[in-house]
Amino acid sequence: MKKTFKIVVIALVAVGVIAAVRWYQHEKPIAEGYACNNNLRLLDSAKEQAASQLHLEAGAIVPEAQVLMFCKDRVMPTCPAGGRYSLNPLGKNPTCSLASDIDHPCQLP
Repeated sequence: MKKTFKIVVIALVAVGVIAAVRWYQHEKPIAEGYACNNNLRLLDSAKEQAASQLHLEAGAIVPEAQVLMFCKDRVMPTCPAGGRYSLNPLGKNPTCSLASDIDHPCQLP
């Protein structure tokens, strides 16, 4: 009887672990996409602030050093999935190199 109980408990724990791993694998890309979108919004805001300070017109390229002045700790945010951010000219949103990856839906509307 005790042996059967132990086997049932082990089986239930195994099922719980498998479910947790599958949930994590499903949710991680979604969370990374949200974090990446937030970073892109922060970069866009920093780019606009730098452009305003430099009196730049639409289409101008804002120097990264100027954008970093408006970022936390003056450091470029990093994509949680390992993508690379491009600031792009004024009037275009910053982009992530992984934006076209279906598992990493990071792009500003």
